[in-house]
Amino acid sequence: MTGEDAAFWQRALDAVGSAERELPFNPNASASRAYYAAFYAVSAWFAAKGFFFTSHDGAEIALHRDLVKPGILPKTFAENFRTLRKARQVGDYGILDNISPDEATAFLHTAREVLEAIHRLNPGLFSRPGWMTTQS
Repeated sequence: MTGEDAAFWQRALDAVGSAERELPFNPNASASRAYYAAFYAVSAWFAAKGFFFTSHDGAEIALHRDLVKPGILPKTFAENFRTLRKARQVGDYGILDNISPDEATAFLHTAREVLEAIHRLNPGLFSRPGWMTTQS
């Protein structure tokens, strides 16, 4: 790993841990951290290829263009990423809307699936998350 991809991957793992810790106390914060876990994981994959983003839109566009459209990852991956991004918007900025504990639990599960998928794209580069029960 280079410095950037390793740092992004570690941030992804740390964000999952934060989402887990926040879940029982603050579902909004948990949902936000779940999105950031996915965002950092995707950013790690692209950083390993020498690509970096200046916006969340840029990451989502590249995800579609370079991973989903060519069939490397399924369309559901992009849909899950978008769902997490929308949840982050509610969690961070929703004044009248809130993330329920059940929704936050589902978002955490989705974020873990994103990290697992990125790990499987290059298991030699990205360390296996501890919650994964099987090797890729």
